Amino acid sequence: FGPALISDILVHPENSDIVFATACGYGASRNQVFRSTDGGETWQEAFPFFDNWQGLTVTVPKDGVRSFYAIGRGNPPNLIRSDDDGQTWNYVTITGLSGYNGTTDIAASKVFPDTLYVLACGSQRVMKTVDGGATWTNVTNNMPTGYNWSQAWYDYAIDTGTFEVSGQPRDIVVVGLIDAVISVNGGQSWRNTGGANYTATYNNTAIVHND
Repeated sequence: FGPALISDILVHPENSDIVFATACGYGASRNQVFRSTDGGETWQEAFPFFDNWQGLTVTVPKDGVRSFYAIGRGNPPNLIRSDDDGQTWNYVTITGLSGYNGTTDIAASKVFPDTLYVLACGSQRVMKTVDGGATWTNVTNNMPTGYNWSQAWYDYAIDTGTFEVSGQPRDIVVVGLIDAVISVNGGQSWRNTGGANYTATYNNTAIVHND
């Protein structure tokens, strides 16, 4: 699809012929969401809106259907969703943010089909939805602030995992900024991934440092 800066690539979990790519980069001419139906041999514009598209995610199935999301920048960030393997897309509005978000990322829960997490670096927030984007909650809570976000114009990521407590699945959420922080309760509380007593990884007790 010509020159582009690719920010993310996502392969359909059940059909590897379907691949998505987001393009970003200030001044680039192809900042769009692209889709391939032949394993990456050829590409088409999946969503033609020009933006600094930065992240892709896919949900676990709900009634046999997976939802695909792509996120860009803005106030609030541009967020689009497809429920038909990328053939059509609709906007989803993220509420509860303040300020322009030039860098963003998104991660779907590995167990709950309507739960997603958005990292909005301009607002210095992690937002969560449990209803497919209809409503949003700020779950930044006790995440390290200030210096932790100081390189979020290029040093940022969010992803999810899962584990069980008494047979019940829970979300693990990991955010990488200056610090690598983790929530084992779906964003209710956060702790550092390394250091004495999970203290900040940018002091002299550091075991893990993601910068």
